[in-house]
Amino acid sequence: MLDTVASLARRCLVVVISDFIGTGEWQRPLFRLVHRNEVVALRIVDRADDALPEAGLIVVEDAETGEQILVDSADPWFRARFRDGVDERDAQLQFGMRRAGVPLHRVDTGGDLLETLLRVITETQRRRR
Repeated sequence: MLDTVASLARRCLVVVISDFIGTGEWQRPLFRLVHRNEVVALRIVDRADDALPEAGLIVVEDAETGEQILVDSADPWFRARFRDGVDERDAQLQFGMRRAGVPLHRVDTGGDLLETLLRVITETQRRRR
């Protein structure tokens, strides 16, 4: 999708809205997009994506591949590995956005997306002046 937007003929403000979870290649198209446009990113975050409930044995399914595994969500070792994975994903996202020069804004699913979008656009316009 970013490849399609990167081919736009005129410069514009592009707002990328995503959860940025998954293995999709977003950095290369983002660099092409930033080359000709002003870009900001809104990362949609649900607390359930970053926290593992202590529910005992649960089946976890990869949303992209459909692979399922049985895990013990109460196991301290597994919980620590899960937390490390979340922290690593967040650090890679932050690094990639900084490297591209793209401001990254966090939007909680319980928050108002439209309000955040308007605030981000207003802030971006102020910076341009």
